[in-house]
Amino acid sequence: CRGGFRSLPPGFVVACSTLLFLQRCSFWPLALEVNSLMSATTITRRSELSNTAMLEAVPTRSKRILLVEGDGFTRLVLLLRLRLAGFTVDFTSNGILGLKKLRSSRPDVLVLDLKLYGLSGVDLMKAARGDPIFNKRPIFVFTHADRMSRATCKEVNRLATRVFDKNTMSREEVVQTLLAMFGHEPASMASISTVLQ
Repeated sequence: CRGGFRSLPPGFVVACSTLLFLQRCSFWPLALEVNSLMSATTITRRSELSNTAMLEAVPTRSKRILLVEGDGFTRLVLLLRLRLAGFTVDFTSNGILGLKKLRSSRPDVLVLDLKLYGLSGVDLMKAARGDPIFNKRPIFVFTHADRMSRATCKEVNRLATRVFDKNTMSREEVVQTLLAMFGHEPASMASISTVLQ
């Protein structure tokens, strides 16, 4: 690459280093998944884009998502897929840190699992709904729905915008649903264009 790492978008550099790390750690299933996403992503130089194509490829402001997920594998896959899809993503595995990030980064969307360290997902949702700035914004729960008690299910249905069941919905389907809901074109990951700076 002529311009070195400076000419590459930050998301692409993160994806490349993550791929190398996964390959070195012999975590091949995820490495292959990340590699297929990267090879399917089209990289285009700004000079090759017309003005209208550039406006379509680069959103004026991407939605900020706070991802609070206890499972490391799921967290990493969702983080990479959401960033490749154009979202700005803050993440943590801990409910207490999730609450701090909710108050400091002011996300547009909260995506969380119910099983968290420090502070449960339900308590985090209650705190989010009590926050004067975040309270009306969407909360999506990505969890095993069959493991929820009746009381938890009632509470989650009251607080969450939507529940995604890990038993029936893949991580890719979650990303595509978020793309469709927030005004992005719900295209496959293969058609996402990354614009070089």
